[in-house]
Amino acid sequence: MRIDELSLKDVPAGAGLLARGMRDNPLHARVFGGDPGRRERALLRMFQPFLYQQASRQQLFGAWRDRELMGICGLSPPGGCRVPLDEKLMLLPAILRGAGVVGAWRVFRWTRAWEKLDPDEPHWHLGPVVVSPDYQGQGMGSALIEEFCRRVDRHNGVAYLETDKPINARLYQRFGFEVIAERQVLGVPNWFMLRRATI
Repeated sequence: MRIDELSLKDVPAGAGLLARGMRDNPLHARVFGGDPGRRERALLRMFQPFLYQQASRQQLFGAWRDRELMGICGLSPPGGCRVPLDEKLMLLPAILRGAGVVGAWRVFRWTRAWEKLDPDEPHWHLGPVVVSPDYQGQGMGSALIEEFCRRVDRHNGVAYLETDKPINARLYQRFGFEVIAERQVLGVPNWFMLRRATI
């Protein structure tokens, strides 16, 4: 396995992997409904433009085996995790195509709830992180999180994330993240986690 940056040409594969790997997350099920195929299509449409933005800024890396992309991890530097209004407006057509008006309203409520809890102190934002369902449980996610932490530690930085899966919260705790808040978002439990600088 190797960890390397995702180029723009890798984004379609990364978006497909993300859509498959996050399709059954509780929050995505609440936002996009009960049909797994519909959720996967909605996630693909919603996240592909966002991943292009991250890759164009060199804020997206992946775990590869030979030429196969097995997982991806995004990181936003301090000041970069709050998406400016013009970028949100650019993402809106993709969200509407994928989720419809009701789903887009839920996406707005979800992201607004997350933004309200985003720390004021400068921090590196972890996400999205996803491993292909075919490779989950084989250490790929841990390798991606470890690489994220290495990059943040080079800057003596604080790291932050959100998750809607308790199993993921436990995984992040192994890397020094601590739960700083728990909230219901659209009726789904979410954990908000911070990792202090280690140097």
